[in-house]
Amino acid sequence: MATILESVGDYLQNTASAFGAHTSQGTLGTDIFLAVLPESPDACVAIYENSGSSPTFTMGAGGIRIDYPMLQIICRATREDYPTARDKAENIRVLLASVLEQTVSGVHVL
Repeated sequence: MATILESVGDYLQNTASAFGAHTSQGTLGTDIFLAVLPESPDACVAIYENSGSSPTFTMGAGGIRIDYPMLQIICRATREDYPTARDKAENIRVLLASVLEQTVSGVHVL
């Protein structure tokens, strides 16, 4: 099963834009990167994860029932092109906010 980091990367690569464009947000390893923001290319997206809020446990079920990971997504554009990076970040925010009760690359998202 994929991690939340990997599943979000897959989702951004394989899902069309939330604002009607017919292209993905990029390509993993080319302009979408997991847990790293490389020096190049200038225009790219980096996705980081951390533990987020405490998980939910239930009595008798054993173990974690619901996990609440946190993601940080950094969008970068070419020098002095803040609007492009800002638009990409907003597009990704809206796109990810639309994921409800769905399994993405083996990870069930509530």
